[in-house]
Formats: sequence, structure tokens, C-alpha cells
Amino acid sequence: MLNVNNSNSGKIRKIVLLAVIMAFIALQCVFIYGILSVINSSSSAMVAPSIQRDATEEVFVKKYLELVKDCKPAFPESLYLKNKKTFDYPAILAANMETVENRIIKLLDPDQNDTIGVILKDSRVLFGEEYSLWIVRSISGLLREYAMKKIASGETKKAISAVNSMFSLSILALRGLGGMKLVMTHLTADLIMSYSIKTMDDVLNSKIGISSEDYAKFYSRLQYQSKLFSDYFDCLSDETSGNLFYMSSFYSSNDYRGYATSVTNMYVMKFIVASMETYYGRVAEHYQRYMSKAISLRATPYRELIKKLAELSKPYDKINQATIYLYAILNSETNPVVFQVIPDFEKFYYHHAYSKMKMNAGLIRLILREKTAAGIKTPANIESISSIPELKAHPELFNDYFSESKLRVIESPTGEVIIYSVGTDGKDDGGKFTRAENPQSAKAYRVNPGSFADIDCQDIKL
Repeated sequence: MLNVNNSNSGKIRKIVLLAVIMAFIALQCVFIYGILSVINSSSSAMVAPSIQRDATEEVFVKKYLELVKDCKPAFPESLYLKNKKTFDYPAILAANMETVENRIIKLLDPDQNDTIGVILKDSRVLFGEEYSLWIVRSISGLLREYAMKKIASGETKKAISAVNSMFSLSILALRGLGGMKLVMTHLTADLIMSYSIKTMDDVLNSKIGISSEDYAKFYSRLQYQSKLFSDYFDCLSDETSGNLFYMSSFYSSNDYRGYATSVTNMYVMKFIVASMETYYGRVAEHYQRYMSKAISLRATPYRELIKKLAELSKPYDKINQATIYLYAILNSETNPVVFQVIPDFEKFYYHHAYSKMKMNAGLIRLILREKTAAGIKTPANIESISSIPELKAHPELFNDYFSESKLRVIESPTGEVIIYSVGTDGKDDGGKFTRAENPQSAKAYRVNPGSFADIDCQDIKL
């Protein structure tokens, strides 16, 4: 029989404990706020890690940042189609055709600007400055619209120039932001790369003539980008280093820019974070420990990896699903601030693996299309395709990161060879695709995680 007295006594003890803890935190808040109020105003502002650039790079970076800034007015909120979650690119292109041809493409197409070709041959961090990745993504969408327009009018070279410029944008996103490489820079690069490959395929599928030289250039640029493409766990390492820097700068800075909308808001943020650290421990230490757990899974096979990445989300899910939210927060072993900083490891892995396979499939298709153009029939099985001399030396292109085996192929009714992955469930459904063939649209952060539910148990067309 349930002992009612003991049960009630336990509840009372918990309530008293909760009240004591809250009172303690309140006192700490007052104490910390008092300290923050008298912090010397000469505290150093956040300064990004030092970036070494030569004279050529300095000139290019200045032009590139000016271009991104100048392009911002071209993407007003009034032209954003909320129902389609994209801009009205035809209207934007009509109003900015000269900018696209005489500024964007002239700066970013290696065939028109030798400097960008040199800039792209390095993978170190190039940008110590902050700039809008949203505008960069929007520029890539505008370039795609331009390419499609030129395909329709049969202007091959101009369409190819747009694709080249899109590849450049993707690689530049990999060169960092604010002196660091972060998950958001990798995600931006992945997304633009996906646009680039799709647009390249549209060029190759068109009736306009593509020379052997064009095939070779596409392959060379995509192959180079594949080499720059960071391993998933390297991305997490970059993210860890970047966020630890920001965390350390947060405490030493009185410059609210980059942290809050005003000085007052920054002080409020500081006293909240400091109060939570009094109770839970240092955010940076908890964050580094959490990220290290994910990074330590580097050699783990796919199925086990996904389970362990999902387990890292359980403490957050436990808090989010708790009946008494505040009590769950107070009982958390990890500082809850950490959950607002870490990426959703599982969904980021899906996104990253898809991006890598999309890039590899693009390289495979380039070889196959060139042979088809030369009158050589494409084999309809992956073993024969992987034995083609140009591809035999690169077996890694055929890895399916969702199954630990090779990618699959099927032949469409029109004779097209379709390359696909078995999808996140690791099962081959014979090339059955859902409407969500492109999981690039899913967000990889827990604060807005998106969903891969509509591609689970289905194959993914690459």
C-alpha cells in the first residue's frame, strides 16, 4: 500500500529544495549583476583570430565583401515568397542583370578572373570579417536563375559561367566567417554546392553544345571541391573551436555587437549565463565535453553511430518533454545553455552525408555523360560503372554513407541512369523516391531542426 505520509513528505522536501535553490540563484544573480555593473569599460571587444592574407587576397576579399554588401538591397523582403520559401528570382534578375554579368560573374568565374582561380586553391580560413551568408546563398539562387535563362536562350558559355561562379561561392563559404569555420559555413557551402550541381546537370541535360574542355573543367572544379569538403567530425571540431572562442570573448567584452541588440541586453545575458554557471558549472567545459563525445565516434559504423548521436540528444529531449519543465531544468546534469549551442548531431550527419554523396554522384555523372556524348552506352549496374578507367581509381566516390556499402543505380524508362542512396534507414527500396529527394532543405540545428521523417524508409535520388 502506498505510504501517503512518506509520499507527501517527499514532495514537500522537493518543493523546499526547489525554493532554496531558486533563492540561491536569485542571490547569485544580484551579486553577479553588481559585479558586471562596475566592470571596467575598457574591457577588450571581441576580436577574431588573426588572418594572414597576401596583397592579392586582400584586394579580392575587399571586392567580395563589397559585392555581398551591395547585393543586399537586391533581395528585399517584399520579393520573398513565403509560401515557397524562396525569392522571386526572375523579378530580381530582371532588375539586376547588369550586376550579375558585370560584377558577380566577372569576379567569381575563374574563366574570367584569374585571381579567383588562385584564391580557391587554398583551404585555410580567409575571412576574418563577418558577412551575410544569407545574402551569399541568395546570390547563388540568382546565379541559378541566370543560368536557366541562358540555357533557354542557347547561350552555353554564359550558363557555364554562372555554374562556375556558383562553385566559387560554395568554396568561398568554406573559407570561414569571422576568422573561424563553423557548422553554418559548412552548411552554406553544402547548400550552394547542391544548387551548383543541379544547375550543372541542367546545363548538361540541355540541347546546347558542351565541349570536352567544358566537361574537363566541370570535373576538375567539382573534384577539387570534393577534396576541400571536410569530414563530418572535422566540421564538429571546427565548430567546437569557434564556439569556445566566442564563449571566452563573451566574458571579456563590453562591446555588445555580435552578442545582443544593446549594452543592457548584453548585461542581462551575462548575468543569466553567469548565474546558471554558478549552479551547473562552466558552459564552456560542459560544451567541450559534449562535443568531444560526438567527435570521439569518428570510427563508429553507420548504424551504431546514428544511435549514439541520437543518445546525445536525450538529455535535451528529457527536459523538453518533462511535465514540470523548471524541475527538469534544475535536475539537468548539463548546463542547459549548451543545448542552445550544439547542433543536432544526427540531423547534421544526415545533411553532411547527403551533401558528400551528392558531390560524388555529380562527379560520376560527369564521366558517364561525357562517354554518352561520345556514343558510349552507360552500364546499368554500379559494378560496371565503378570499373570505368576514369572512376576505378576513385572507389570512395561510390560509398553510400547510409549503408556502409556502394551507391545503387537504376535505369529510368527514358534510359537515364539514376544514382541513388538507400536512405537513412539503410534499406534498399529499389529506387523509390519521395517528394523530399533533397534533404538539404532540413535545418541542422536543434533550435529549428527540421525533419527527415519524409525520407525515412525511402531511397534518396542523387
